[in-house]
Amino acid sequence: MLTRRKGALPVGSVGAGGTSYRREFSAWVLLGFLHVLLWTKFSELRSRYSPHRSALTWVGGHPPISREAKCWCSADSDGDESSTFLRGDAMAPTSQSPQCTPSLAIDAILTSGHDHIWLVERKDTSQYACMGGFVELNESAEEAVLRELEEETGVALTRDEANPKFFGLYSDPRRDNRRPTASIIYVLDIPLSYKPKGGDDAKGVKRVALADIDHLDFFADHLTILLDYRESTKKLFLLDQKRACACEG
Repeated sequence: MLTRRKGALPVGSVGAGGTSYRREFSAWVLLGFLHVLLWTKFSELRSRYSPHRSALTWVGGHPPISREAKCWCSADSDGDESSTFLRGDAMAPTSQSPQCTPSLAIDAILTSGHDHIWLVERKDTSQYACMGGFVELNESAEEAVLRELEEETGVALTRDEANPKFFGLYSDPRRDNRRPTASIIYVLDIPLSYKPKGGDDAKGVKRVALADIDHLDFFADHLTILLDYRESTKKLFLLDQKRACACEG
């Protein structure tokens, strides 16, 4: 008959040392998992609520958080209008032109009288927008304004007639869902004798009072741009009033 040696453990049992080791190992695995989970959450919150981001108040169509930057590649002059997005570390086909910096665009605030503006209704999103587009090769930003004005509204003006005035530069990477863009904003006054009509990628053109823009659905950050413009006109109006009162006094 087999007898168990004194002090020996039964077959299949684990010693106290082995049990303690497994418990310690499990605790370290759980601690590591919690560490990764907390760090991931912390990184997300830091990106979303960093001092730089929280200092900005967006009222337009900005995405809520930043996203990975990508290169944009468009076809050359082979007639292909297609475009594709590539990661920053990807190789673009030789038949395409990679662009890994923000695209340069222009947008124009088309004034019509003292307190009205012309807005373009986009074909792709059916949202309202300032007239604008991307600056092409071999043209200046001012030339792009005049070209886009004629293409989108049918209004053909010379540079002297349009007299585009620089208003600002909007370049936050979140401003456009398609890709990072930097847009130069101009202000142009459209004579009341002109009646703009939608053309190119514009479904229509509408004359809107500045006081009514808050309730419209805008493309990208164009509501931000127009609210900034409206606020600037209020400040100029108050300044003119003060000057007028000083002259009368």
